[in-house]
Amino acid sequence: MSRKQRTAEHPIRNPSPPQLVTMSPPQGLMLAWLSALLTVRWLMPTEGASEGLTLWLVQLVLFTAAARAAWEWRFGERRFRFDAMDGAIGLLVLAQVISALAVVFGVGNARAAINVAWEWIGSGVLIWMLRQELKSPHAVRQLCLGLSLTAGVLAGFGLWQHYVGYNEMIGEYDRLVTEHDRLVERLRGDGSSPESVSAADMRKLESLQAEMARQQIPIEQSARQSLESRLKASREPLGLFALANSFAGLLIVMGLIVVGLLRGPRTSRWGWAFLAVLLAFCALLTKSRTAWVGLSVGISWWTLRLITARWRRADNPTGRTSWLRIGTWILVIAFLVGFAALSGGLDQAVLSEAPKSLRYRLEFWQATWATIREHLWIGTGPGNFRDYYLAHKLPESSEEIADPHNLVFDVWANAGLLGLIGLLACVGLMVEQVFKRPHQKANNTAEVESLPHSKSWTSPAACGVGLAFPLGAIGMELFGHGYDERLW
Repeated sequence: MSRKQRTAEHPIRNPSPPQLVTMSPPQGLMLAWLSALLTVRWLMPTEGASEGLTLWLVQLVLFTAAARAAWEWRFGERRFRFDAMDGAIGLLVLAQVISALAVVFGVGNARAAINVAWEWIGSGVLIWMLRQELKSPHAVRQLCLGLSLTAGVLAGFGLWQHYVGYNEMIGEYDRLVTEHDRLVERLRGDGSSPESVSAADMRKLESLQAEMARQQIPIEQSARQSLESRLKASREPLGLFALANSFAGLLIVMGLIVVGLLRGPRTSRWGWAFLAVLLAFCALLTKSRTAWVGLSVGISWWTLRLITARWRRADNPTGRTSWLRIGTWILVIAFLVGFAALSGGLDQAVLSEAPKSLRYRLEFWQATWATIREHLWIGTGPGNFRDYYLAHKLPESSEEIADPHNLVFDVWANAGLLGLIGLLACVGLMVEQVFKRPHQKANNTAEVESLPHSKSWTSPAACGVGLAFPLGAIGMELFGHGYDERLW
């Protein structure tokens, strides 16, 4: 057979570029709305769940799920998919619900258990719906882009807290306490009875006490010592979290995602690099040693895989460039550490007090383990851990904690053995996806990098992330304790 005949029978076809997965208007609107519901969780204080301050979000999620199910049933455009990860998440949520029902029909704080159980249900349904919508690597990248920018806003807020906010808070605290104590001492020094005290002085005293109560400042001087020492000695940024460690956990996870976004187009790499530095610096100021270890492990693992993959190639023109990038990032991190130390954000106590912090954690976990053994199968119930923990708290323990400060113990203590199985299943499936199908992952990465990025800022996921800010403001004004205007 001649070459011309072979060419005619088997024509050579040029590989077509990857096609962009488009969305119909209803699908795009759904992804935008779900992205807003996910992001708004980051913009509200987390300790209000047991009080029911965020149940309005759960109602929005469940209403969205019902509306989507009705739409699918009416028009029948596509079928829902359900895989092993959905089953693991469902098992984790089911364990929380069972534990909450045990509290409702048994002993404990039923209101807190019901509120937190509904939060788990809402979170599980939201994650399931997002997994239905995020069907392409491009959609996942769009959502990561929006969430990364939100993390940047929170990191900027954390820097403001560290360098400006705490100083303003201390000044306001000193003003209120000084005026209150001076007025009280003057009234006592004059020996004035309530009848002889002027109405203006009494109104001023009542106003000061009301403002101190609003800011949770104790009236008695003896009760203020702990608050005052903690306020003036601690400058760790908290963001909108109750603990600096929780805020640092969010920052390092999003920091790793931002590092992944650096592999995008060259025009946006400087912006992502600046955002990565911002997140890393704010995480550094939190003084969360656990977060630093997690970030180091994540970056080391990522760097090792990247270098290994590139050095295995037959032609390796980027090996020297990879080492240059690694050296550059090491210099950037060293500069951030030095600047944080010079500006007072870091000191020797960060390392010298590490053994003490670890000892505190071991005390927490020892008492938590005693609580788990007492409620091994069903758990204490969502929002009820603290009440049972106090019965096993060690006498030398420093705090009366509300959660175990440990993910595994937290789930096991609150939801029992079934919750632990659900958590381990989720983690196992995620780890499996990391090491499974490397060739398919490489193809997905190449597909994402080849897609156009000019419309990323107007994508449904990015628009939904922007919608989260006014949504959170309206919701907290109507149903919560008010929105933190400093985020604007």
